[in-house]
Amino acid sequence: MKKILLSLLLLYCWQLGFAQFRNASFMVNGYTLPYQIMFPENYDESKQYPLLVFLHGAGERGNDNQKQLTHGKQFLTDNFYTGNQAIVIAPQCPENSYWANVKRHQVDNKTTFTFGATAEATLPMQTLVSLVQDWVSSGKVDVERVYVGGLSMGGMGTLELLWRMPDTFAAAFAICGATDLSKLSLYAKNTAVWLFHGDDDSVVPVENSRSAYKKLRELGGDAEYTEYKGVNHGSWINTFQEKGLAPWLFKHKKNIPNKELRDRISKVFGNKKATVGVGLIINGKDTLLINNDHRYPTQSVYKFHLSLAVLDYLDKNKLPLEHELFIKKSELLPETYSPLRDDHPKGNFKMSIGELIKYTVAKSDNNGCDILFRFLGGPAKVDDYIRGLGLTDFSIATTEETMHTAWDVQYRNWSTPYTAVKLLEIYKTKQILPAKFHDFLWNAMTGQSTGLNKIKASLPEGTVAAHKSGLSFRSKDGVRAADNDIAIVQLPDGRYYSLAVFVSDSREDDDTNAGIIAEISKVVYDYLMK
Repeated sequence: MKKILLSLLLLYCWQLGFAQFRNASFMVNGYTLPYQIMFPENYDESKQYPLLVFLHGAGERGNDNQKQLTHGKQFLTDNFYTGNQAIVIAPQCPENSYWANVKRHQVDNKTTFTFGATAEATLPMQTLVSLVQDWVSSGKVDVERVYVGGLSMGGMGTLELLWRMPDTFAAAFAICGATDLSKLSLYAKNTAVWLFHGDDDSVVPVENSRSAYKKLRELGGDAEYTEYKGVNHGSWINTFQEKGLAPWLFKHKKNIPNKELRDRISKVFGNKKATVGVGLIINGKDTLLINNDHRYPTQSVYKFHLSLAVLDYLDKNKLPLEHELFIKKSELLPETYSPLRDDHPKGNFKMSIGELIKYTVAKSDNNGCDILFRFLGGPAKVDDYIRGLGLTDFSIATTEETMHTAWDVQYRNWSTPYTAVKLLEIYKTKQILPAKFHDFLWNAMTGQSTGLNKIKASLPEGTVAAHKSGLSFRSKDGVRAADNDIAIVQLPDGRYYSLAVFVSDSREDDDTNAGIIAEISKVVYDYLMK
């Protein structure tokens, strides 16, 4: 659960109007990231301001929420308090950790860096991403003018943050940094980058910035490079004297597709005590993502994934939907949601795969889900099938039965909003199933009897929407881990869109959670039909 004392900070800072940084902190999933914040002179809460994120180097790590401004404080105050006015946030990375996923190697007095030993971001980077997302979606920030910059370790963090949030930043600067060159293509054409380095740097060799600049230019990126002759690692001293850096940042604006729609969606959940992620693909082309860089527990949404895998298995093994399985009474667990068990309390009967899919998708039956998992050989088989479709940012790792054994287990099944809508798109457009199987699943999803208070609730009567919802149980302290819905919605003019809304770690009541999804659904539909 993330918290940001935004309202109090805003009130405090515009009442005082001080040209100085103030303490703040941000918490997500129990981890707290301290940061300093500076508001522009004569801050007006009715306006939207540019946002600059500043990342410090390794020597300024800690938890005092002060050292991160050892270098650059005067530059930031002089350039962004007056004149080029912006909100500036400067988080602090803890000791013994890094912004970027990087390892340093020293061999024969030569320093090298390796990136991405694992795909997962460091904990400070994960929290930083959520912090930036919170501010960008707060309504206080001009989303076309979001910038990031940093020095040394912070330069590496800057360049990693760009590929983890490629649709966020208009421009960035990295001082004596380094990066994974294979990731530059993710943002080269989306974000302007100015690199700085001293040619005598003994800590981070200058070749790192030279190579990154060369690669960015090869990729067609808007890139600048300044190298300081005879300067060692402290090249930030030179950089912060560059009169043109702040104006260079501010001349860049991000072209935000569907900005009006994005703003309307963000306002739906801006003050809610929950993490909300949205994925939208309009008519197979335009894509809109909000808070995509988060692992949202899927809950029953993954029954759509399971059904695709089961139908593919039937097709490959030349088995009909009428193929029967024997269902033992022991498979109908009592402490779980199961219309199948309620309809067949004695168990020990046969049922076709087709009927089991209907129970699993249309009625969101948990026992039916696990029976189908066993039929395929376990969750890993489904995970492998979905990855075979070219998707990666998800995990299907555990059954319904196992998910109910402990609170944290449900987080093993997760997805980003983009992966969810991309899977819907693949199902709709790529002919991955024979027509009879495709239509069978479509009918099951349009006939779903659960989650009707979410995406479908706000759509005009008669609108065709194939959807799959999901809902977790609550923790002892009242947190709802997941309240989700994904759907393909057909518009009256022949267009369609795929929509995923994930509400995670919510302290709101169930009506509010469902209302968030329903209102986002209404915003999207009305916007596209205007």
